[in-house]
Amino acid sequence: PIIIPPWVFKSIIQGSWVREITDLQYYCGDMTNGSSMAQNDELSYKVWIPEGTYTIYMVAVTDTNHGVTHIEIDTTEVGTMDWYNGSTLRNVVKSIASVNITTSGLKDFDVKLATKNGSASAYNAQIALIWLERTGDST
Repeated sequence: PIIIPPWVFKSIIQGSWVREITDLQYYCGDMTNGSSMAQNDELSYKVWIPEGTYTIYMVAVTDTNHGVTHIEIDTTEVGTMDWYNGSTLRNVVKSIASVNITTSGLKDFDVKLATKNGSASAYNAQIALIWLERTGDST
């Protein structure tokens, strides 16, 4: 797998992101925008991704004030993950399947809180880990 520790980002596009240390979360912490929790808060990563088809996984917290993460690779949205839940749950794994990378290379990999569930009160995120698993050749 290609592992992306969320605190090893290229840049903060928008928001007040910090690394939160806690023994309750996988990897002993997470990246959170807990002080801003605004629409379009965004982190950007640089990731070498070989050609192929992938599933993108994320470990994070779900809660009443958590938004929807939109994943973009080289400015193309490849999918979303909704982190709203009626109560706090830690170490929740969500995924986006069938992400096609047609050319190997260093990619911009962005995580953006562009939307939220209608029941969510804000655009918070608490991201503990991101990883990609190659599932086959590119299509």
